[in-house]
Amino acid sequence: MHSSEIRRAFTDFFVDKSHQAVASAPLVAPGDPTLLFTSAGMVPFKPYFLGQAEPPNPRLTSVQKCFRTTDVDEVGDATHLTMFEMLGNFSIGDYFKREAITWAWEFTTQVMGVPADRLAVTVFTDDDDAYAIWRDDVGLPENRIFRYGADQGNYWYAGEEGPCGPCSELHYDMQPNPAAPDEGPADNEDRWLEIWNLVFMQFQCLKDGSKTPLPKENIDTGAGLERWAMMLQDTTSVYETDLFASLLNFIGARCDRDHKTASEKDQRALRVIAEHGRAMTFLVSDGVIPSNEGRGYVLRRLIRRALYMAQSLGIQDPILVDVAAQVRDEMGDVYPEIREQAALTDGILNQEEERFRRTLATGQDLLERLIIPRLAGETGGASSTVAGARSLSETIDRILADLPDDAPAAIPGEIGFVLYDTYGFPPELTREVAAQHDLGFDAEGFEAAMAEQRARGRAGRDFRQGSEAAVFASIEGQSEFSGYSGTQDQASVLAIVVDGEVVPRAEAGQEVDVVLTRSPFYPEGGGQMGDAGLLQAEQGEVEVRDTQAQGDLIVHIGVVRTGSIATGDSVNAGVDLERRHGLMRNHTATHLLHAALRQVLGDHVRQAGSLVAPDRFRFDYTQPEQPDANQLAEVRTLVSARIRDDIPVETNEMSYEDALDVGATAIFGEKYATDVRVVEICDPDPHVHDCFSKELCGGTHAPRTGFIGGFEIVSEGSVGAGLRRIEAVTGAVADGWRAERLAALDSVAALVRSTPLEAAARVEALQAELSDSRRRLAEVERQASSGSAAGLAEQAQDVGGISVVVSRVDVTSADALREAGDEVKRQLGSGVVVLGAVPDDRPLFVAMVTPDLAESGLHAGNIIREVAKLAGGGGGGKPQMAQAGGKDASKLDEALSAVAGIVEAQRGG
Repeated sequence: MHSSEIRRAFTDFFVDKSHQAVASAPLVAPGDPTLLFTSAGMVPFKPYFLGQAEPPNPRLTSVQKCFRTTDVDEVGDATHLTMFEMLGNFSIGDYFKREAITWAWEFTTQVMGVPADRLAVTVFTDDDDAYAIWRDDVGLPENRIFRYGADQGNYWYAGEEGPCGPCSELHYDMQPNPAAPDEGPADNEDRWLEIWNLVFMQFQCLKDGSKTPLPKENIDTGAGLERWAMMLQDTTSVYETDLFASLLNFIGARCDRDHKTASEKDQRALRVIAEHGRAMTFLVSDGVIPSNEGRGYVLRRLIRRALYMAQSLGIQDPILVDVAAQVRDEMGDVYPEIREQAALTDGILNQEEERFRRTLATGQDLLERLIIPRLAGETGGASSTVAGARSLSETIDRILADLPDDAPAAIPGEIGFVLYDTYGFPPELTREVAAQHDLGFDAEGFEAAMAEQRARGRAGRDFRQGSEAAVFASIEGQSEFSGYSGTQDQASVLAIVVDGEVVPRAEAGQEVDVVLTRSPFYPEGGGQMGDAGLLQAEQGEVEVRDTQAQGDLIVHIGVVRTGSIATGDSVNAGVDLERRHGLMRNHTATHLLHAALRQVLGDHVRQAGSLVAPDRFRFDYTQPEQPDANQLAEVRTLVSARIRDDIPVETNEMSYEDALDVGATAIFGEKYATDVRVVEICDPDPHVHDCFSKELCGGTHAPRTGFIGGFEIVSEGSVGAGLRRIEAVTGAVADGWRAERLAALDSVAALVRSTPLEAAARVEALQAELSDSRRRLAEVERQASSGSAAGLAEQAQDVGGISVVVSRVDVTSADALREAGDEVKRQLGSGVVVLGAVPDDRPLFVAMVTPDLAESGLHAGNIIREVAKLAGGGGGGKPQMAQAGGKDASKLDEALSAVAGIVEAQRGG
């Protein structure tokens, strides 16, 4: 049975059982910062299970794409995957064990036709209810029902606190053995394949470890599609199913390998490329961008591991984009988002592959030419061509010298850290290379070195990121935000923190963190900087310079300007209106810019970060290629047009699901509550442009787009693979920016005796004239150099039997100086040439040594280094040619006069 038929059969079965089919959520589930990735089918339904939101139907079913990081290093064997599809049915306070068990059995045996005598089940040790249902309702023999404990995976916990409950698992007998009828899944893992896990959420786990019954009992089940395909297609590996077959055939054709007959090592490499290629295609399509932390680092790790395996198979040409295309062909009908994001995916994978192939070559060169030979006890050996290899070699020798005599045959963690920190070579690939040479890798030593680096990096950070955050956690109460409706409010002082301690009162001059019961001050969040302003109490004033959130508290950071302030004081909280208006303009402008970029460049564009300041804003977005000038001009024009339209900016609160249903854009990586705020920029009826922008956002915004005033893009550039950044300004700042550039254009036009509109053409013409003049001057210099070269060669002096030409020449560039040296060397035949010149008041030198003398030991780079020192400079180069610069033009002749002695000393040495 094809995998697509399995998906369809599962969904149809549960829809017939009154379940509502729900589309797969992204691999990065919005609104759940506790998880790096969507790791199970129930993750999108957590708010329903926790009672935070009302489900659209108490019975739900889905085929959810999932990603888990725990098995990355195991991928390549027969079963482990990072990305997989989870079939699931869910009950939120509706049916419970009997229906979950009997329906699972019905689907497995009657719908899918799996032989009952090939199935066994497990239940939790004391779950007599589940045991009885399997035995009595289903009719399963008792020797096929096994009681297992939590350590064997038969109990589920949401965390230290929260819902929990026993599990019951269905297992398929992959290797029937009549001689061992009572052998269960725990006795022989190779024989039994887990195909379905039924979780019975019936208790609430408390802090003290005790459990109380939940008000409503829930069902959460998960059946891995890949395992079902293994079972129904009668294969011994997920990689032999239709889910991977065509992908493995494609990769195998690129390296002349057949997955089924390849060696174990090559088979593993093929599987890694296929599995990681599939996973990275989905991750990028769901908004993950390669980086050095969090989700981005997991993606980068997959890319690097796949490329290392590709190189081990001899695949030198770009491969990742082609693999992604194959994934889209295979799975694009089920998951259309991977086709919609094809341009973004291909751009990012191309950049990462090009970059990492260079890193890979560097790391392998260092490992195999410098590090591994030393670990093997070899001395000398081939030298590495990588820049800095000599210094690294000394570091390696120092690290190895410190190892005890009985140290295991492994690459020390400190060496792995140096490779990672200096050259970007990841530790997991150091481990892979080491394994190929039958060496281990000291992962603990690497982590210790990383921990030291992180500790150094943490030094000096803001105290709120450290232990004193606990101070705010100890403050009882919460702050209510009132800043959407106004910028002035009355409140009471809930707490005052000075130097990391809660104090009852603060005096003039003290820096303070003031927590209020209610505040119009917007705390930094969603990229928007916090408000500033003034807190006025009866006895004193606090100048607020920043506002931050600490849990449910709004913290006003500032200094007591006059008098004093005490806990319990009544204060008038007033926001700096000019600063707030700047933040409002710029925040609303980010929404307009986001919508305009998507309209001009495509729907693959997503916001990937922002900074909203009162005088400017920064907007990071996903885009594989640099937009051209015309596209940026179109974006600017579009934003400016919507500003002139003076469209009302409306806000509405609704459930997160409803917001997505009405087309609101969720910003990748942001945390959203069950109820969210949607900011809409839509024309009033009748719509002219319909809704230009609709985003989930908690920030403060302009009342109408016309409030923004002007808009200008200041800069645009790359900040990483597939990630670009726009800096922009609005309002009066945009007017000032524009006025400065117009004034500069007027000045340029006056200098070139042109009008502003014709200035560019006039400058272009002058540049052409200048280029032509330089070309003619260079030709004159070249002819003059050729004419004088013979004369210089005839003036060669004999230094220990070597013809040495030393002279000051009159040229205007380093190129002309080098050409003069080439001509003198040609005329000389055998000898040393050192010439000096002072173009643009800066001394320059060139040294040349003919091949016969270079072979005998003379080195142009060493000669020029000593010469340049005398003029206050430095430089170097190759044995036959080198150039250098100095700082003191008055020392040129003195430096040249030393050449004979330098040559004689080098010859004598």
